Amino acid sequence: MKLKGYAFILLVCITFILLILSPHEARSASDESATGVGNAQKDQETLEKFSQKAPGKIDELDSKLADALILYYDGKYGQALPIFNEIASEVETTDIMWWIGTSAMNTGDLNLAVRKYQQMLAVDPKLYRVRLELATAYFQLGRYQEARQELETVKASNPPDEVKANIDRLLAAIEDAARKLTWNVRFSQGILWDSNVSAGPDNRIINAGGGSTFTLNAASAKVGDTGYATNLSANVLYKFGEQQGPMWNTSLDYYNLLYNQYAQYDYSMIDMATGPWWVGRDFILKVPFGYMIQYYGDDRQGYLTPGEWLNKVFTFNQNSTSDGHQLSNITHIDPSLEYFFNKYLSLKGAFTYSSEVYTRDSNNGFNNQTRRLEVGPNIYLFNRQHIFSITGGLEAVEAHDDTNTYDNRYYAVSYFMRFPTRTEVFLKFQQSFRNYKDKPVQWWYTEDRKDQRTAFSAVLSQSFFKNFFASVAYNYIDNNSNADLYTFDKQTYTFSIGVYF
Repeated sequence: MKLKGYAFILLVCITFILLILSPHEARSASDESATGVGNAQKDQETLEKFSQKAPGKIDELDSKLADALILYYDGKYGQALPIFNEIASEVETTDIMWWIGTSAMNTGDLNLAVRKYQQMLAVDPKLYRVRLELATAYFQLGRYQEARQELETVKASNPPDEVKANIDRLLAAIEDAARKLTWNVRFSQGILWDSNVSAGPDNRIINAGGGSTFTLNAASAKVGDTGYATNLSANVLYKFGEQQGPMWNTSLDYYNLLYNQYAQYDYSMIDMATGPWWVGRDFILKVPFGYMIQYYGDDRQGYLTPGEWLNKVFTFNQNSTSDGHQLSNITHIDPSLEYFFNKYLSLKGAFTYSSEVYTRDSNNGFNNQTRRLEVGPNIYLFNRQHIFSITGGLEAVEAHDDTNTYDNRYYAVSYFMRFPTRTEVFLKFQQSFRNYKDKPVQWWYTEDRKDQRTAFSAVLSQSFFKNFFASVAYNYIDNNSNADLYTFDKQTYTFSIGVYF
C-alpha cells in the first residue's frame, strides 16, 4: 500500500537527518511519523484498521496524497488544504493532521490549525513541536494565556538551548502584545533641496491672450532653495481587552519646513487625532477625529541663525509681522476599515470628511469642506516584509469660491519592503485628475480649469544602533493644467537623521 510506503520512506529520511544533525531532538523510529512530529505507531494502527474496512481505497487516497504533498512542498497551501481535508474525511493520521494544521496556518485559518494541533496532542501529549505551533496560533489569535501555557509546557521538557531562546522571545512578545498601554515616538531632522519652492511655472512671462503678457515676480516663478525639515510623531494606544476588541488610539503629528532664502514659503503643521479602534479576527476598524493647525510664510530676511532655527522649529508665532502667520484650522474625521481575507490579502476602505477655515479674511474664498473616499487591496508577503498596495479614490472639495472648488479622481500604487539588515524601502506612484467648477480668476482664462498631476516618491531608510535611523527621500510632482499659470514640476531631495522609541 503506497500510503504506508510514503510514510515509511519519509520516516527513514527524516530520522536519518535528525540523527546526524540534531541527535538531542531525534527520537526512535517507533515514536516518529513521516512528518517527524506525529506518532508512527498510532498512524500504523489507523491505516491497518482503514485498509480492513475499505480494501483497495488506500491506492486512491495515495494518489491524492501525492498531489497534495507536491502542492504543499511548493508552498501552495491553499490548493493543498482541501485535498488534505478530503483525505482526512476518509482516514486521518497524525501526519494528515499536521499537514492540515500547517496549511491552515499558512492560509490564515488559525482556528482550523488550532483544532488539528489539539487533535495531535490528544493522541500524543509529548509532541512538543506541535505545542510550539499551537502556541504560535494562540498568539496570533490573541489567546495569550493559552499560548503561555503551551510554551511553559515545552520549556519544562528541557528542550535544546536554541528552542528555549525561541520560547523566551515568544513569551516576551506575548507580554508586549498583552500590555494595556503602548506608545511610540519618532523624531527626525533633515536637510533638503527643493527645485521649486513656490510651485510656480517655469517662465515668469505668461501669455495673457490677444498678444498681451503677464509677468510674475521673481519669487512666484520656479525658484530653488535649500532648507530644513523637522518631523515629530507620537502615538498612544490603550487596549480595553488584549489583542482583539475595543481600543482607543491618540496620535500627534508635527511638521516644520524652513527655507534658507525664500522664507515666505515656510510651512508648519500640527495635527492631533483621537478615537476608537475595534480589532477583530479578520478586520480593523478605526474612527479617528482630529484638529489641525497650519502656519505659512515668514517675512524674515537672510539665513536663520541656530537660535532662530530652534525657535521657529518648536514655537508657533501667530499673526506676527515678522513671523509666519496662522494659515488655517482643519477639523477632520477619518474612519477606515480593513478586512483580511487571509494573512496575504486584505481590502481597505477609507473615508475622510474635513472642514477648513482660513484665518485671514482675505483668504475666505479658500474655506472648504472636503469629502474623500478611497478603496483598494493590500498584499502582504513573506511575513509582511513585502507589502503591495493599490488605491483608487474620489475627492470632492467644495470651497467658498467656485474657482477653488473641484472634483478629483486618483489612483496610487505603492510598494514597501523590509530587509533583515533593518533596511526599508518605500515606493509610491500616484496620478490624479482635478476638474474645477470655474475658470481661474485671471481675466484671460475662458475655460474651467483642469489639472492632471503625476507624483512619485521613493524613501530609503536604514536603522542603526538600537533606536536611530537615517533616510534619504526623493519626491517628484508634475502638474499639467489647461491654465499655464498652474503648470509646474517640482523635485525635492531630503536627507534625515532620526530617533524612535
